[in-house]
Amino acid sequence: MTRRSGALALAAGTAVLAASMNVSAQVTRHGAGLILRGSAWSQPGGQGRLVWQSDDQHTLYDGAGFGGSISFVGPVSSVLAVELSLGAAVRRIEEVKHELGTDTYVAATVPLLAGLRFHPLASGRGSAVHPYVSAGGGPYWVGDVVELDSGASEDVTADFRHELGGYVGAGVDVMITGWFGLNFDVKRHFVDFRTHYERSGFEYSTGLMFLWGRRRYGR
Repeated sequence: MTRRSGALALAAGTAVLAASMNVSAQVTRHGAGLILRGSAWSQPGGQGRLVWQSDDQHTLYDGAGFGGSISFVGPVSSVLAVELSLGAAVRRIEEVKHELGTDTYVAATVPLLAGLRFHPLASGRGSAVHPYVSAGGGPYWVGDVVELDSGASEDVTADFRHELGGYVGAGVDVMITGWFGLNFDVKRHFVDFRTHYERSGFEYSTGLMFLWGRRRYGR
């Protein structure tokens, strides 16, 4: 998935949902909540497509990474919210077959991030659709995981290190009830604050939002 197609998909999804719902209806937005997301990561060397080169012993993969995250969102003001998230993504790199079994190489990324979400329409009348832009940062644990399968046993080793980084993003919350909604989110990650770092790239996410507390959105 390219940057342009991801942005178009997000815009189209928002337009369809807005058209299908009475966005002028007053919707209760609770004060804080959790978001459970599934995501696809487009990183250098894995550009959102699956391409492989294979023979009897060796297979190379060039595809998107897949993962998920759990996030806490809490209001700071009528237009700002803080978001704390823990995520994980893995991308298969290579498989090597030998007479005893198969060795598999996987790249893993585990971000622990804190950021702010700005809701530009939050000061108006409450509605079911709440777009936002976001930015934040924190440590990214990046590692190489190797599974050695000898047939009789499996041995997994992992070598992790952490890099500081940041992200910018945009998304939309679509409230279905006062306490439950859908979330669509796109982030551009800058691991080690570098655009072309091997783990930097786009994350495309969708998830479920569960809210609680007593606060009316937009007031």
